[in-house]
Amino acid sequence: MNTIVKLFFLFITIMQSIGFTQSECDGERYNNEIFSNINVFTDIEYGENVTEDILGTEYTQTLYLDVYVPENDYINDRPLVIFMFGGAFVTGSKNSPVMQELCTRYAKMGYVASSIDYRLTPTLIWNGTEENAYKAVIKAIHDLKSSIRYFRMNDQLYDDFGIDTSRIYSGGSSAGAIASVNAAYINDISEVPEFIFDYVMEQGELEGFSGNSGYNSEFYGVINLCGAIGHYDWIAVDDIPIVSIHGDEDTVVPYADDLVTLFGINLQVYGSYIIQQTMINLGNQSALYTFEGEGHTPYGYSDTYMDVTVDFTKEFMYELVCEESQSGEITIDHNEHWNLIGLPLIVENSNVDVIFPTSNENTLFSYGQGYVLENSLDNGIGYWLRFDSAGTSTLTGEILNEISISLYEGWNLITGLSEKISIYSASDPGNIIVENTLYGFSEGYFITDTLYTGHGYWLRAFQDGAILLNLENSQRRNTKDYDLTDRVNSFKIKGMNLFFGVDIPSNEKIHYSLPPKPPVQTTDIRFSDDTKLCSQNICVIEIMSDKEFLQFECETKGGETWELIDRNGHVTSCSGTQLLDLNDYSETYILRKITPQNSPNTFSLLPAFPNPFNPTTTLRYILPRDAFVTLTVFDMFGREITQLVNADQASGFNSVQWNATDHYGRPVSAGVYLYRIKTDSFIQTKKMVLLN
Repeated sequence: MNTIVKLFFLFITIMQSIGFTQSECDGERYNNEIFSNINVFTDIEYGENVTEDILGTEYTQTLYLDVYVPENDYINDRPLVIFMFGGAFVTGSKNSPVMQELCTRYAKMGYVASSIDYRLTPTLIWNGTEENAYKAVIKAIHDLKSSIRYFRMNDQLYDDFGIDTSRIYSGGSSAGAIASVNAAYINDISEVPEFIFDYVMEQGELEGFSGNSGYNSEFYGVINLCGAIGHYDWIAVDDIPIVSIHGDEDTVVPYADDLVTLFGINLQVYGSYIIQQTMINLGNQSALYTFEGEGHTPYGYSDTYMDVTVDFTKEFMYELVCEESQSGEITIDHNEHWNLIGLPLIVENSNVDVIFPTSNENTLFSYGQGYVLENSLDNGIGYWLRFDSAGTSTLTGEILNEISISLYEGWNLITGLSEKISIYSASDPGNIIVENTLYGFSEGYFITDTLYTGHGYWLRAFQDGAILLNLENSQRRNTKDYDLTDRVNSFKIKGMNLFFGVDIPSNEKIHYSLPPKPPVQTTDIRFSDDTKLCSQNICVIEIMSDKEFLQFECETKGGETWELIDRNGHVTSCSGTQLLDLNDYSETYILRKITPQNSPNTFSLLPAFPNPFNPTTTLRYILPRDAFVTLTVFDMFGREITQLVNADQASGFNSVQWNATDHYGRPVSAGVYLYRIKTDSFIQTKKMVLLN
C-alpha cells in the first residue's frame, strides 16, 4: 500500500510526551491530589491457580483485584500502579487499610491504582523453612505477573481503565513489597536458587500459570515499602528504578543485611538499605527514605508517616512517569507468535531488524492483493510480524502527529499515530470507511474502534481514497451501533461474536464482514464468505485453531433450537445459553435451525473439507427434498475428471469423498478443480485445490 505521510514535528519547547500530553506532567498531576473523587471497581477476576490451605490441602483459588480510577478524568493513557498487601505471606487481603489508602491517594493524584489479591502460603506458620518461604514468594510473583498481563489484555481488547501499558509499576508493603522487588530483579531463570529450581520450572518458570498467557508481564518501576531482595547480585546495570521506604529498627524485614526469623525461617535477605546502595553503585535510579528509630511498616499505624511515605514516593514516581515526556520514545508490547504491528514514530532506519530486533527473520508481511514479504516498515501501514516469545520493543524517533493514509476498496492493513486515536475521529471526506470493520489481533481477531500505538489493524473501505488522522483534531464522530450481542442468536469465542438467525438489510451486511484469515494457524471462527453474520436457517461455520480444545458460548433467543453438525455427522444441540466444548473439532461445521419439519428447506452445495487437500476431501450438499443428483468433478478447462454421484437421493444432508483420481482410478495432478452438483431445478459449482 502506498502511504502519503504528512508529518508535524513538535518543537522542543512544546515538551509534548509520546503517548501522553504535556498537560499531564505540568507539576500538579502526579504530585498533588487534583481529583476529589474516585471510582473503585471491585472484585475483578484476573486469574486462578492452585494454592493450599493451612493444612497443606491444595485447591484452585480464583484471583481478584480492585481498580481505583480518578473520576471525570479527561486523560485516557494513565500510568498504572499495582499494590500488593503485606501479611507475611500467610494473611492479608487487597482490602487492607494500607492498600486502600495508597490506592485512593495515588488515584486522586491521577494514576490508575490497583490492589490485588495473591495466593498465600499459610503452611509457613508450621513449616517455616527456607524452601517454603521462597515458594510463597514465587507464588506471589506469578500472581503479580498475571495481573499485569490482565491489564495489558484488557487495554488491548476493551480499554476499560484507560492505562498506558508502557507505564506500569508495581509496589507493596512488607510481603507485597518483597514479591514486587524480587519480581523486578529476578529476570533470568538461572538466578532462581537451586533448592527451588525444580519447583519453579514445574510451576511455569518465571511467568507461572495464573492466567492471561501470551501477554507481556514487564513493569518499569517499584514502590518498595519495607521489602527486601533475596540477593543483591540479581540487580544489574540499567535495572528497574526503585523507591524505598523502611524503618532502620525493623525486626521483621531487615533494613540492611540480616535474617528473616519469622516462623523460625532464618532466611538471609537484603533490605532497602542494601538495595539502595547496590542501585546507586550501579548508576541506577533509586531513592530511599529511612524512618530513623522506627520498626516495621510505620506508615501503617501513623497518619503522619503515611503522609511522608506518599510524599516521598510520589516525587520519585513523578520523575519516573514523566521523564520520557521529551525523549521521543515509545515501548510497544508484543505477544508470542504472530502480531499485527505498526510504526508509530518517524525514524531514520525503519528496517524490521532495527525496529523489532527480537522478531523472527522473514516474517514481516504487508497486504495488497495478497500478503507481501517486506524488509522495512512505513508509517501508516500495518504488518504481520512473528516473535518467539512475548516482550517489548522500545522505539526512539520523532512524534507522528498527523498522517494521510491511502485506502483501497476492500481490506487494508493500517496503523495509527504516536498516541492512540479513534478511527472515527479520522477525516474521511469520501465516506470510504466501512463502520464496524476495524479489527485488531491477539490470538484471534477482535473488533475495536481505537488505533493503539504501535499496533496494526484491518480496516475495510467502500472504495479507493484517503483518510487523515490528526491528534490535534481527534473528536470522535457519532456512528451507528452495529453490536447485536444480547439481542440475537450468537456464538462467542475469544473476543469474537458470530450472529445467526437474524435478517438485516442487504446494504448493512458489509458492516459484519471479516478480514482475510491470518496467514498462519491460530484461532479464527467465521461463517463462510468471511462474515460474522448468517441470516439463513442453514449456515457454514469455518474454524481455524492451533488448540486441541476449544470452548465457546452459544446463545439463542426466542426459544429457538439450533444444531451444530461436525464433519462426522455428530450433532450438538444449542438452545438458551450453553457452553459448548469442541474436543475433536472440524474445520467446518453446519449450523442449522430446527424447524417443525426438522428438515432443510433449500438446496446447497457446501465447501469441500478439507480444502486444500491431499489426497482425499469430502464434498457435502443439502437436499430439501428427494431428487436425482449428479455430482461431477472438472478440471479448470471444463474437462470432466470423474462423476461421484449419479442417482436418486433422499432429502437431507449428504456427502461423498473424492480421492483425487479420475474415471479410471488414476491419480490426477495437483491443481485447482471444480465440483458441480445438478438436480432437476438446481445447479451450483465450487472450487477445491489438490496439493502436491
